[in-house]
Amino acid sequence: MTAVTRQREESTASLKILQVKLEEARVAEAQLISNIRILDRATEPKLPSSPKVPLILAVATVAGLLLSVAMVLIRELLDNTLRHSSEIPQFTDLPVLGKIPKLSHRTSFARLEQFLDTPHLVEPYRMLLKSIDRRLEKNPKVILISSTLEGEGKSNLVAYLGAVAATLSWRTLVIDADLQHPMQHSLLGVSSSPGLTNAILSPSLTPDAIKATSIENLFVMSYGEFPKRPATIAESSEMPKLIASLSQNFDLILIDTAALSTSVDAVTLSQYTSGLLLTARPNHTRRDLLKQILLDLKDTNLEPLGLVINYNADHNRNSLHPVTIASSQPTSASHAYPLTQSNP
Repeated sequence: MTAVTRQREESTASLKILQVKLEEARVAEAQLISNIRILDRATEPKLPSSPKVPLILAVATVAGLLLSVAMVLIRELLDNTLRHSSEIPQFTDLPVLGKIPKLSHRTSFARLEQFLDTPHLVEPYRMLLKSIDRRLEKNPKVILISSTLEGEGKSNLVAYLGAVAATLSWRTLVIDADLQHPMQHSLLGVSSSPGLTNAILSPSLTPDAIKATSIENLFVMSYGEFPKRPATIAESSEMPKLIASLSQNFDLILIDTAALSTSVDAVTLSQYTSGLLLTARPNHTRRDLLKQILLDLKDTNLEPLGLVINYNADHNRNSLHPVTIASSQPTSASHAYPLTQSNP
């Protein structure tokens, strides 16, 4: 009986506690509901909250500009090419004798004829001739023209300079001594053979190797046939004799020779000429190579006449007429220049 009474009392006490907890929960629930207010009804969004296209475009634009500036600065630091003639004094005391502007067309013999009829294109070449004339008072003038690298426009310079000199009544001969990339036969519209190599190997062919062009006073000695050992041409004992003989018949001789970075022909031939003229092409000529070649020339006691800043590149060799290797045939008398043994 006592145990039953005790269980009833405990159950009654537990019931009261649960009733108190329930009442507290109801009070708390009532307080929470009374503090809630509806400010606005929810609406379905018409645009996605992400991605934010305008923000992404703005960030991408800024990042692209910063990356572009960084790339330009890196390229400037890594660029080793000559950018402007004002940089020349950093490498040498050689004077800049002329600046040849870029032509709007590719060089060809037909274009050369049109070029001579355009005064503002001819003037830079006339100025270069005047500069050469002031530095070399003696006549005739035998000028060797070379470059540090292929593609610096030396062959075009030789052809155009020779054409301008001829129009100024200078009896001019262009000799193609570039055994690697002979181009003058195509630039000046003559046959490739017979030419220089034929005159060296058979001096009796010298008159036939000199070909007249349609430009009055302009003659060309193309390279000719390729010998078995091309390097022996410049070193031949006949070379100084040939140049001395030719100088008696012309006012100006321009010799196109291979780039100094690939051949020493210019060093060999310079001892038979009035001087060496170097070409440099902005954004192509390497500063370090130009500096090294000038130091090498100084070590051989060879001081160039000066530099020509040339903005024109030579043609691709493949676009020119090929040099024939067939046996040479003498040209007709109307195309050969008669050599004499007396000074003009």
